[in-house]
Amino acid sequence: MKARVRDIALGIVLAIAGLSYALATSQQSDGVAPGAVIRAAGSLARVPLQFTTPVLSSITSIVGGTTDIYDLGDAAFGTQIVRWVRAKGGVPPLRFTSDHNNSEFPPTGPTGASVSLADAVKNLPSSVQPDPTTSELLLTGRLQGVIGVPASIGTVPLQFDVAVNDSASGPVTNSLTRKFQLTMVDASTFKFARDVLNGASTYRSYFDMVDVVAGAPPFTFAIGNSNPITLTDSANNTIQIQAVASGKNLLLLDQVGLFLNTRTGAITGRPLLSGLLQIPMTCTDSTGAIALSRDKKSSGQVISINISASAHTASQFFSTAVTISGDTQTGGKDSIKYAGLANIGDTLATLNQSVVTLSIGGYTSPEVTLNAFGKGKVGGRVAMSVSVSLSGQVKIAITGENFGTQGSILSDITLKQAILPVVVKIGKTFSSRNC
Repeated sequence: MKARVRDIALGIVLAIAGLSYALATSQQSDGVAPGAVIRAAGSLARVPLQFTTPVLSSITSIVGGTTDIYDLGDAAFGTQIVRWVRAKGGVPPLRFTSDHNNSEFPPTGPTGASVSLADAVKNLPSSVQPDPTTSELLLTGRLQGVIGVPASIGTVPLQFDVAVNDSASGPVTNSLTRKFQLTMVDASTFKFARDVLNGASTYRSYFDMVDVVAGAPPFTFAIGNSNPITLTDSANNTIQIQAVASGKNLLLLDQVGLFLNTRTGAITGRPLLSGLLQIPMTCTDSTGAIALSRDKKSSGQVISINISASAHTASQFFSTAVTISGDTQTGGKDSIKYAGLANIGDTLATLNQSVVTLSIGGYTSPEVTLNAFGKGKVGGRVAMSVSVSLSGQVKIAITGENFGTQGSILSDITLKQAILPVVVKIGKTFSSRNC
C-alpha cells in the first residue's frame, strides 16, 4: 500500500492509517506554521528540559518543595481553542502529551497521580461537560478543540499534567512533567486571553499567538498608542522599540527581530535581543468593539515576552520541503525528495569532499561526497544525488530504498501519530535537526 504527501512546513508529523503512511503537518487557522528549532545536532544534549510557558503560580510538590503551574491563559466554554505548550533544552524534536494512552505520559505527576487533559475535562461541572469533548494536546504541543458547552458559571480552573520528552538516543529519553492551567470563563466579555506569551530565546525560531476571548471575528490587532514598546534587559536598561510596517498585515518590531501579524495576532521571528519585551496592544472586532485587558480593568493589553539569552549557537539551516513515497509491502521502490536552505557563505569550495547524509526517524541514507561545485551522487540499487547551490539551496533525491518494508521510518503502524527527527549533515560545517 502506498502513500505520498508533500510537506512544505518545518514540522513533520507521521500519520498512519492501516499499512499506509504519509507525512503531513498540523494545521493552523491562520495558515502560519511555527518554525522548528534548528540546532547543531546534539548541541543541547546536556541542557535540561524546561517549559517556556509562563508560570501562573506554585504549589507543593509530592517530593518536597514547590512546583510551578504553567499558565495557558483564559478560554471560553464551548468555543474553539488553540494554545501552544512550549519547552526548550534536551535533544529536539520534543514530544508533548497529556494522554494516559501514550506510554510517555507517566502515571505520577508533580503533585500525585497524573491528571490528563481528558481527566480534567471529565471533572468539570456537569452543566458544562461536553459529550464528547473535542479537546486534545497534539505531540507538537498544540492544544486544540472545544472544552465544555456555553454556560455562565463564572471562572473554572482546568488543571492537567503535560509531559515533554526529547529525542535523545538510547533506551531512555529526557522527560519532564508539570501541571498546566487553562482558566475557563464564559463568553460574555470581549477581552484578551493572555498577558504573557511563551518565552523566547535569542536567535531561535519563535511562534506564539495573541489570543482573545469572545468578540466577533475577524479581528484586527494593533500596537497601542498610549505607551511605547519597550525591552528591558537584565541590567534594567530599557530601550524603546519601533513598530514598522513590513508587508500586508505585518509589523516588524524593529531591533528585536519579531513580526506581528495584525490579522491573526501571530508573533513570529528570531529574537535578536534578550530581555523583557512589553508590547501595548489593542484588538478590534468586526463590530468595532475593543477588547478589554485580561483582568477587564482597562481597554487593551500589554503583552509580555521574556526573551532569554541563548548560550548555544544555531546552524542556519532550514528544511523547506520533504516528499516521501513508500510501499509497506513491496521494497526497492521507496523514494525521498528533500529541499532546504543553508547559509553557506560566498563559496562552494569549502564543501569540497564533504560527506552528506539524510536521516528521518530510524532511516539513514547512503553517504554522498560533494565536489568543489557542491554536487555529488552515488548509484546502484539505492541511488542518491545531492546538490548545493551558491544561493544556499540544498536538494537531495533518493530512489530505490526499502524503508517501507524495513520499518525504519514507519516503526510502529499501531500509532496514530508520531514525531520524527529529520537530520541533514553536510560534513562538519552544517548539521540541521528538524522535526
